[in-house]
Amino acid sequence: MKRIASILVAALFFLAACTEISNSSGTIELDGVKIDLPYRYCIKHNDGYRIILLNHNLVSEQEIRNIFRETPENELSITILSDSDSMASSVIADNYRQLGIRMKLDKEPVKIGDNITIILTDTVKFKPVTGKFKDKKLTISGSFSAKYLGESE
Repeated sequence: MKRIASILVAALFFLAACTEISNSSGTIELDGVKIDLPYRYCIKHNDGYRIILLNHNLVSEQEIRNIFRETPENELSITILSDSDSMASSVIADNYRQLGIRMKLDKEPVKIGDNITIILTDTVKFKPVTGKFKDKKLTISGSFSAKYLGESE
């Protein structure tokens, strides 16, 4: 009987972990091929929160908070911006900004280090006309979580 109870408890923890993972999963495709931007950071800027997705972790938290930082040549970056003005909510691919993206903020962070999740309510599809993603079809969907680093500088 104890063994069955242990198995049930383990199964419940597994299901809870899977639920949490599925709540913070998002996908990015470039011309139909999934790309991975595993390094995620969040900053508050004006009336919105920016989740910045990067292909590397060679940037400090202070550099991430600087919205005017220079981006390295080999950096791939997607930013999901949830703004209090829904028309300003956007997805930024490199330096190209697609405005008016429908999304919702799971909850505002209370302190630095809190996790934050932005959920895209629709699949986003567009072709940037400038930058590293120029003329490539981007498809972004799901939810994206990141560690909150504080206000931008």
